Amino acid sequence: MSRADLIAEIKATASRHDEAACTLIAVHSFAAAAEQVCLAIEALAGYFVGSRARTPSKGSVLAFARRYLPDLGTTDPGLALGRRPHTRVGSCAEVVYEAFRGGLFHQGALASGMEVVDDKQRWMLSFEADGSARLNVIPFQAQFERGLKAFLRDLKRDGALAAKAGRRSAFLARTFLR
Repeated sequence: MSRADLIAEIKATASRHDEAACTLIAVHSFAAAAEQVCLAIEALAGYFVGSRARTPSKGSVLAFARRYLPDLGTTDPGLALGRRPHTRVGSCAEVVYEAFRGGLFHQGALASGMEVVDDKQRWMLSFEADGSARLNVIPFQAQFERGLKAFLRDLKRDGALAAKAGRRSAFLARTFLR
């Protein structure tokens, strides 16, 4: 597969989730929109590390966030996870990932304390005094779009990154063609 075809495949994969997120935001399904953005991030993380697993690892997602979603990936919220209070959270991306993988976006706001909102403000993730977290879906989706553009730009320039993405693409083709 050529690099241009690979980039088109990755862009199409991410764009499907991004378009779904925009539609869900328009109809005020903020939790579902956030879930679509998380699915897109997870898909891109698989290409970023060249994953040969059906679902990319948490480490892959966090590595992608550190590189391409700086407002999430490099922020240390100084918190611990509710289910594992002695395990420190390394980044806001980890908080969002845990809520996503735990199925906590499905109902909007569950016992985890993660609530997805559209606050019409620029903040993305807020930690409240009661220990809950609020994810502002509009800046989250905008950060994803900026990260996607940067990732696609890097794929055009970086042969090693394109090779990793190519491994992921080949794995997915073999997995789904069986």
